[in-house]
Amino acid sequence: MEQPRVPAGNPTGGQWTSRSGATSSRGDYNAISGKVSKDVRSSTKQKESRISQASQSVDRARKLLKSAGIDVDHLNVELTDRMHPSLPPDAIGASDQGTNQIYLNVGGRYYDRVYENQKELHAAGMHSSAHKDHVIVHEMAHQLHREKELRITVDHLRKEGFSSPAPLSGDTWNQLFNTRNIDPGVGTFGSIPRQVSRYAAQSPHEFVVETFTGGILGKRKYSDEVKKLYIELNGPYPEKVFGG
Repeated sequence: MEQPRVPAGNPTGGQWTSRSGATSSRGDYNAISGKVSKDVRSSTKQKESRISQASQSVDRARKLLKSAGIDVDHLNVELTDRMHPSLPPDAIGASDQGTNQIYLNVGGRYYDRVYENQKELHAAGMHSSAHKDHVIVHEMAHQLHREKELRITVDHLRKEGFSSPAPLSGDTWNQLFNTRNIDPGVGTFGSIPRQVSRYAAQSPHEFVVETFTGGILGKRKYSDEVKKLYIELNGPYPEKVFGG
């Protein structure tokens, strides 16, 4: 939910999250390896407070997901205030769908009052939980979903006779995923995701990660049609999201 630095590069696609509820693709990111890295230009007290809030959120999210049996140790998180110009000014998080990189924007005001901001977003129906760590878990869910989808794709290609299929770029995967034909028996995409959140109705990607985040953080109880659509879209860890 924050904005990252995105230098020029071959586009691989990415997902960003904003307070307005829009989604988009992004370019290739200049990732800094490590658990949590910082790339911020100012060292004001306000910025230091934002960095502290974001860092603590990342640590809590890792521990929470690990305790649930979900591995996210391989995901890199960068705290940055250098935003890509293609992103809206209110973007507060981003996940590079070509790598395992996540960005949190400490240049914006979200982390000045993270508890209040997240409660407001949830109350407005934008996000699926009011949890203070919603943003980072949402972005981690993007990566977990992509990893599951790519494993399924590679397995399928191997069954079709490709011994070493090349990995799909983020843009190719986004295009294939977002244009996928959904079983008519599930219903028209849009009405079901709105049961989860307004943000979930933006795209199949966002439906999956908002459902995941609401289930893991908010202990949400979902309808059977939400569960069916989540599973059909290869949402990660359905047994943990839906409580068994």
